[in-house]
Amino acid sequence: MEVEGGSAEAGAVAAATEGQASESEAKRRLLLLLALCTKKPSLLTDVLRVYARGVPSCQVTLQKQVAGVIPHISAAVRVATLVKLAQEHPPGSELLLLKMLHTAAELDDAPPRELAVHVARLCDRGVLDARFLVPALPSLRRSEVTPRLPMVCGLPANVARAALLRLLGVGAPRRPPPTPPPKGSDGALPPPLPPPLLPPFTPAELLVALHEVRTDGEQNLPSFAAAPAAAPAEADAAPGPADTDAQLDSPPAQVCVPVRLGALIDATNACLKERSLFPPEVLVVALGSLLEQTPIPRLALRTLLQALIYHPKLSEFALDSLQTLAQRSPWAQPNGGELWEGFARCAKKLLPRSLGVLLRAPPSKLEQLLSELPELRAQLLKFITEHKPTGLDPAVAALLEGAAT
Repeated sequence: MEVEGGSAEAGAVAAATEGQASESEAKRRLLLLLALCTKKPSLLTDVLRVYARGVPSCQVTLQKQVAGVIPHISAAVRVATLVKLAQEHPPGSELLLLKMLHTAAELDDAPPRELAVHVARLCDRGVLDARFLVPALPSLRRSEVTPRLPMVCGLPANVARAALLRLLGVGAPRRPPPTPPPKGSDGALPPPLPPPLLPPFTPAELLVALHEVRTDGEQNLPSFAAAPAAAPAEADAAPGPADTDAQLDSPPAQVCVPVRLGALIDATNACLKERSLFPPEVLVVALGSLLEQTPIPRLALRTLLQALIYHPKLSEFALDSLQTLAQRSPWAQPNGGELWEGFARCAKKLLPRSLGVLLRAPPSKLEQLLSELPELRAQLLKFITEHKPTGLDPAVAALLEGAAT
């Protein structure tokens, strides 16, 4: 086997190098090498080496065909092999390694926890980039994923969206459960099938966690890297019997750098667009939790506005939220300028029902809003005349009366 594998690898390298063989001959040698991998999985190291050195047509062949090899390797050997490849893959072979990991993850809807933890640790150390977290995510606990959300949000928008869906148990092909064996000759029932792996987050939990990710320019907010590990929660699915001792610490501080604000907005938008996963009742739970925090997360009111756009039936909830927030003066908190902008936009969206809420705004903020919407002055004065609100700030009344004269 050593000779057979070595000659196949040498032939595949020669075939993958420009000018060494015809395209059909190159493909034949590559397929032979892949076939040998099912008998000797260590040859996958040679496959990665061939991929790294190969011409584009050979790389395409390997990308298409390697998915047919991984399922034919026994589970235990597959995990050990992929752990070794992840640690020692040659430069230039990352895309093929990523394909192997995705294939392994799809076999059981999630990769074995041992493999997922190893891949996450390599991402923390910079051996692998954040793309490799995506297939590993479903097998990690919520407390392990949360400090790595900055890495996920920093991925390209389409990749980040796929990763977020995986965190909710969506995105991997769902394979039918195995057929249970028949009763034994003694009539005993077979052992029960293992329960399905719970996703790390519910939709509401994920939306809250995204808003707690620190962004560029954000001050006075704790870094995930410095936070103590969260206690295991109900959704932190217990590891399987073979990997009970596999624990994943928080990533080092240099990994949890603040996320670009635009990337975090893209991530929250990707969630809101999945209306079947984030219906109004889920958004009420998530936004209710966010708006009770101190300080209020930077994007909370922007998300309230987006939720109102996607689900107009949330107008009553949004109005109640603004009334509560007005009593807390969120514009005086960190990132108060952005919170005021979100507050004002939500209030404008809810006019005229939000007139009473706007009367609670600071005079300086209200004056700025009146300059943008001159017609708002008359509406506010009419509201005061008809409803005679109590506790009206005299400075607000003077501002409106002065503008009317």
